[in-house]
Amino acid sequence: MKSFFCVLIACAYIASAGCNRNPSECQLQCAAVIQQTFKGTAEGDYFAAEKILGTKKLRLVQFHKPRTSVLARPVTDTDRMNGVSGRCALTLTCEQFRYWDGSWTEWQQGSGGGGKEIMNALVGGAFGYWAIVLEKKNGQWTTRNMLPIHDFLVDQAQLASLMQRAGV
Repeated sequence: MKSFFCVLIACAYIASAGCNRNPSECQLQCAAVIQQTFKGTAEGDYFAAEKILGTKKLRLVQFHKPRTSVLARPVTDTDRMNGVSGRCALTLTCEQFRYWDGSWTEWQQGSGGGGKEIMNALVGGAFGYWAIVLEKKNGQWTTRNMLPIHDFLVDQAQLASLMQRAGV
């Protein structure tokens, strides 16, 4: 998990508007979301418990060569009048992924690499396997899923249970 956190911080530094050496509050919030949602392996793959759209079921998803990016999003005067003081997009891309729901599926092509990474940076985090917006409103951080087709459970105990059943 430590290496994934370091990748997140490195991406956050690149994406930040200011070139200071301290991570922003938004970057720290993103790091916390990553740490609460994913579990890494020594080989560098990462796992999450994904809610299956339209059901109450969960499946395990394994990401090969995952990458995250954090991109500051604008806060307008109107946003500020409504109590919004910060906003950023957090995106996860990967080279390949697969699912486990009793047995493993075959690996599928992911959303990462080359032009996809550049496009993701240009459009503010709308492309990727997983994309959320973090927003600070009236002093409280909230998250909103930009791609509701992929929604992860934030429960490390449930994730560990799925991983154990999958034998990883």
